[in-house]
Amino acid sequence: MSSPKSFSDQAIVIKRHNYAEADRIVTLFTLRRGKIAAIAKGVRKSISRKAPHIEPFSHTKLFFANTRGMPLITQAETLNSFPHIRDNLQSTRLAFHIIEVIDKLFPEEQSQPEVFKAIIKALTFLDSSNLTAESEQQQVVSHFHLSLLSQLGFGLPTKKDPDSLTNFIEEIIDRRLTARKHLT
Repeated sequence: MSSPKSFSDQAIVIKRHNYAEADRIVTLFTLRRGKIAAIAKGVRKSISRKAPHIEPFSHTKLFFANTRGMPLITQAETLNSFPHIRDNLQSTRLAFHIIEVIDKLFPEEQSQPEVFKAIIKALTFLDSSNLTAESEQQQVVSHFHLSLLSQLGFGLPTKKDPDSLTNFIEEIIDRRLTARKHLT
């Protein structure tokens, strides 16, 4: 049985990098397919309508065309861009930390709808908490780590403070997280 020619899914944009003259390769964490990479043709052109919808940690609805290689993003619609996260440096750091942990912990195409919902919940809190104390924001990220580690079956570290959780995750992925600097 062949795969369908097209599909749609909700996604959180994890990262993106330039490809060819005007394209980008976008890493996404989707609701139904887990982590996938897709190509967005022409989004670096100033007239692109898709470009604003594929910014890091945006929650979007995407339409894809299956190709021989990576899926091709044909349409994009922002569901939530979490605009207030970018207003506060601490919120931005924590949001980048969340999506980096997802990127490093998950192999491609491993569906985890509960993790997807947990990411949305954490980003929503960070977006609405610009005036909230940094310690409360960090607690939300720590809770996200605990939930994620538990759902994935990695167990939990003996200490559950932010540094111990981050160290535990780094041991699992066998590398340091880039967004770790100034996390706490």
